[in-house]
Amino acid sequence: MRFLVILAAAVGLAACSAPAAPTGVASLQTTSANASSSSTAAAPPSAERPRKRLDMTQADWDVVYAPYMKCLDKHGIAPRGTEGKKVDQATQDECDPLLPLPPWELDAHNPDAYAFAEKTVACLRAKGVTNVEVSTDTDSGIVGTTITGEDVDPNTLTGPVKGVDEVMTLTSACQKEVAGIK
Repeated sequence: MRFLVILAAAVGLAACSAPAAPTGVASLQTTSANASSSSTAAAPPSAERPRKRLDMTQADWDVVYAPYMKCLDKHGIAPRGTEGKKVDQATQDECDPLLPLPPWELDAHNPDAYAFAEKTVACLRAKGVTNVEVSTDTDSGIVGTTITGEDVDPNTLTGPVKGVDEVMTLTSACQKEVAGIK
């Protein structure tokens, strides 16, 4: 009862005074308009995951990816290519919501992703990468390209392109070209 009296007095004083500067203290929202805006803020973590963009620099990507890496590090998970603890379900449950989503152009949930990948393959072939196709494996959540052929040595690809690094550079360039990014 005492809390209601204090709350009523505070509301009465607030109604008579000029608006105060925000204090950083959370407030209780009771109107339906405020309730709908607050429901957006309480969206599930997956809706708040950062998304990689095709036009990001490596420095931009490092910033977006840092919270996920920090979470893995907190659990003793080493970066790829180094020895470390295996990812357990608890770590995965905590860290996966921080893992950035792929660029929308490559996201398996994007109905236009397959067409985007087909255009990327056409661009790569025009640049001399002959053994490339659209990947049908979307388990990673990505619709992308893959190198084809039996016993493919990634360091000696067919056509004028000679190494996987060059193919990766060309893939990035083709994705930007198809997306209209300069």
